[in-house]
Amino acid sequence: MTFGSALKLVLFLLAGDGLLALWLTGELPLPLAAAAGLLLLLGWWAEPLRSRGLPPAPFLAAIPGLLAIGAILDFLFAAEALLIVAVRLLLGLTLYTCWTMRTPPDRWRLALLSLMAVVAAAGLTTRPAFLATFAA
Repeated sequence: MTFGSALKLVLFLLAGDGLLALWLTGELPLPLAAAAGLLLLLGWWAEPLRSRGLPPAPFLAAIPGLLAIGAILDFLFAAEALLIVAVRLLLGLTLYTCWTMRTPPDRWRLALLSLMAVVAAAGLTTRPAFLATFAA
């Protein structure tokens, strides 16, 4: 296994750990967590898919704006607290970064977003099962 492949594996495992930590808080419903897990898994093959034009570049360029609008609407109408809005936004940004990762700064961004997800989940739960994902 080359260094690049090993680094990608570690980053995706860290992103998966962040997703699992967020799901264990109970703030992400199972369907949303399952869909995010599937998108994370498919993100592993994002590079060959992008070279074939899937998903289209204009769609990828619109996602950050859609995430921002979604966070504002979530804050205004759905979420109980600002931390929950931040957690859901972190999840969206993590998945977006998995699908658009090309350069070393993108890898750093994915690592930091995943770490922030684990830390944010720590503020949302006191479940004993969370300790296992935090220690991983």
